[in-house]
Amino acid sequence: MMKFLLIGMVSLVIGACATHESRPMPWADVAKDGKETSVSPSKTTSKTTSTSSMTTVKTSISVGPNDLRTLEKMDKALEGFVLRNETKIFTSLCKEKRFDCYVGDVLYPKTKKKVSRKVPPYASGSKMGLQGENRIQARYDFYP
Repeated sequence: MMKFLLIGMVSLVIGACATHESRPMPWADVAKDGKETSVSPSKTTSKTTSTSSMTTVKTSISVGPNDLRTLEKMDKALEGFVLRNETKIFTSLCKEKRFDCYVGDVLYPKTKKKVSRKVPPYASGSKMGLQGENRIQARYDFYP
């Protein structure tokens, strides 16, 4: 009895899927290549949109293995600065022009000037901790 019931349900599902009418989805009106298509029961029309008015500027950021090693050093130096109060390595890395370092929302080291950049940072990091009674938040932005 269970076999017949199971076979009947499977045949109904297969039959329903076979007779399903295929309709275009509403978000599929614009094709990926810039052509807009409209489908009607009797004919298909297409018109192309001009992309000459659109200009795209791509900025590629190339990061090499040396940059990745420097980024790992900065992560370790940031952790050492916040947790163990080791300032030497963190300060030397923050003096580089590729890093913008902040301690308590103030540029670090104090003698460094803010550099204006047109590209977003490749990587950034932040660490918070206590040094005695003082709360420290140190962060950096890395520009290759």
